[in-house]
Amino acid sequence: MGIIKPPNPSLLFAAVTHNPVILRSEIEKSLADCFGTILVKSESFNFNFTNYYEKEMGKDLLKFLLAFEALDTEDKLPIVKLKSDAIEKTFLDKNENRLVNIDPGFLSESRVVLASTKNFSHRIHLGNGIFGEITLIYQNKEFVSLPWTFPDYKSPYIQNFLFDARKEYVKILKGGKK
Repeated sequence: MGIIKPPNPSLLFAAVTHNPVILRSEIEKSLADCFGTILVKSESFNFNFTNYYEKEMGKDLLKFLLAFEALDTEDKLPIVKLKSDAIEKTFLDKNENRLVNIDPGFLSESRVVLASTKNFSHRIHLGNGIFGEITLIYQNKEFVSLPWTFPDYKSPYIQNFLFDARKEYVKILKGGKK
């Protein structure tokens, strides 16, 4: 019989895709007000990996990622996703279309887990209609993709952010700060 012990807390992050009419600074402020101090930021980059969001959000979308200083347990992912969805609703256009898409997740020493409202074979229901997906595995000092990993999560933009975020996360686990 195994001994039950709580896992280390994980690093909360958010991947944000947005129409450029919404300023990044406005989105960052909303996220920081909700989730706390920002620990690591990526540069913004053109989100040209899919046209999935174009019909609702428009063309020439941008994406950036943020990680937050306060660590938490991955079982909070449904709460985080519901809060993120509420923030998205503050950035609707006059036709009630989203101009901001927020995909929260947790980074641990061994994996990246994303939240989703969509059920698929590789996702586990965590509660409140929210599913968790292991998107990347950290193995041999690199993030390894899986058959369902989104193309942007394989890109240098997100990979570099995740390496920076993981470095700061490990420092925090060891008792240090950024």
